[in-house]
Amino acid sequence: MIRIDTLRKQFPDRGNLVNAVDGLSFEVPEGELYTLLGPSGCGKTTTLRCVAGLERPDSGEITLGETVVFSSAQYVPTYQRDIGMVFQSYAIWPHMTVFENVAFPLRVSGERYPRKHIDESVERSLDQVGLAGYEDRMATQLSGGQQQRLSLARALVRQPKVLLLDEPLSNLDAKLREHMRQEIRLLQQRLNITTLFVTHDQIEALAMSDRVAVLRDGQIEQEGTPEEIYTNPASEFVADFVGGSNLVTGTVLSRSTGAVVVETKFGPVTAVPTSGVSTAEGTDVAVAFRPEDLVLLERGAVDPGAANTWPVEVMLSSFTGAITDFRVVTESGQEISVRSPSRNASKERYLFMHAPAAICRLLPRSGVVTRA
Repeated sequence: MIRIDTLRKQFPDRGNLVNAVDGLSFEVPEGELYTLLGPSGCGKTTTLRCVAGLERPDSGEITLGETVVFSSAQYVPTYQRDIGMVFQSYAIWPHMTVFENVAFPLRVSGERYPRKHIDESVERSLDQVGLAGYEDRMATQLSGGQQQRLSLARALVRQPKVLLLDEPLSNLDAKLREHMRQEIRLLQQRLNITTLFVTHDQIEALAMSDRVAVLRDGQIEQEGTPEEIYTNPASEFVADFVGGSNLVTGTVLSRSTGAVVVETKFGPVTAVPTSGVSTAEGTDVAVAFRPEDLVLLERGAVDPGAANTWPVEVMLSSFTGAITDFRVVTESGQEISVRSPSRNASKERYLFMHAPAAICRLLPRSGVVTRA
C-alpha cells in the first residue's frame, strides 16, 4: 500500500545542506501499522510529510497503492492523495462544532457531496472513535483525549486508504496516552487501514506496531517486528534507544559454540553474538543487557566464581510501584541499571549481580546500518 524508494530530502542550514532523509526505502503492506521510530532530527516526520505531500522530496519515489504520487516525473498534490492525517497538535478548528470539524474535509474536497452523505459519513466516523452524541459540542469544550479522537474522526471521514499519524499522543498525560494507544490500535485493526505512524516514544512503537523502523540520521538502522527490535538489537544505537540497555565495551577474549567471552573493564562477560558481528579474538565489541534481565542476589546466595556474576554496591533504589529501579556500581566503577519486581527487591546495599549469558547480546562496536 505504501512504497518508499531511495527517498531524499535536504534542508538548508547556515549555508549548508543537511540530509533530513538520506536514501530511505521501505514498504508497508495493506492493513499494516508501520512505525518510524527515532530521536528528534532523525527524519521520521520529514518522511511522513513527504508521503502526505506537505514536503516535496529532492529525489526518490513514493507510491500509494497503485499510484505513484512522487517521482522525478510525477507529483500528486496533497488533496489528490487518498490519505487521512492526524497532526501532533490535532489542528482542530476551535470556532467549529464537533460535527463541522469532521465534515470539513468532505465540504472542501472539491466533490459536491449531498447533505445526507455528509451526515451519514460524519455519524459513522464519530461512532468509530466513540464520540457519537457530541456533534453539537464546540471543539474547545472537549477534553484532550476527546480532541485527539476528534482529529482521528476527521482523518477517517473520507475513508482513506492510508492513515498518517504524526506523534498524535504526545500532548496527552501518561494514563490517557496509554488508553488512547490501545484505542487507536483496536480501531486500526478493526478498519484494517494501512497506517504510517511517527513517534519518538519507544513504548508507543512497541505496543502499537506490526513492524518498526528505527531511524538514525535519515536512514533505517534496523527494521523488524517489535519483538525483533527489542530482543535482538542490531547495533549499539538500537539497543540503547529502544528500551534502554546497559552497554559495556570490550574485546573478544575467546569463543566457543554459541557463546563468546569478552574482556571488559569489570571482568569477563559471556555473551551471545548477534548475526553479522565478528567474533574473532581481539575484535572490539559492545555487550548489551537489559536492566530487567539482570538479577540482584544477596551475598552468599550465589557462587562468586560463577560466569557473569560480579559483586556490586547499590548506589540508589527508586520504588515506582510494581517495579524498583536500581543504580549499582561494580568494583571497577562501572555503573549499571537494574530493574526488579518490587516484591523481590533486596534492602541490602552489598549484593551480587548476575547476567545470564543468553540475555547478553554481542554487538558490533561501530554503528553499522543494518536491515533485519
